[in-house]
Amino acid sequence: EELSFMRSIADLLISDQPLQAVLNQLVAETARVMKCHFCSIRLYDRDSGELTIAAGHNLSEAYLAKGAILRGENPIDSAAIRASVFRSRPAGRAS
Repeated sequence: EELSFMRSIADLLISDQPLQAVLNQLVAETARVMKCHFCSIRLYDRDSGELTIAAGHNLSEAYLAKGAILRGENPIDSAAIRASVFRSRPAGRAS
C-alpha cells in the first residue's frame, strides 16, 4: 500500500492539477494510508515565523478558525521544521 501511495503522490506532483487540488488530495491520501482521522499541511513563513494551513482533511471548523500558529510556540513544530523529528537510519544499518 505504501508503494502505491508513493506512486499516486508522484503522479499527483507531475499532474497539471491546480496546486490547491494537489494539496487537498495529498492530505486525504496521507490520512488514508496512515489510517488517521485528521491531516493537514502547513506552510512556513520564515519572515513571520507563522505556520498557515494550506490544506486539511477532516479538520473541524474550530481548528481551522485558529488560523496561523507561531513556530516558536510549539517545540514539535520547530523540531519538524529542523527535520529532527523524522530521522532515518542509513540503509543497511540495524537499530
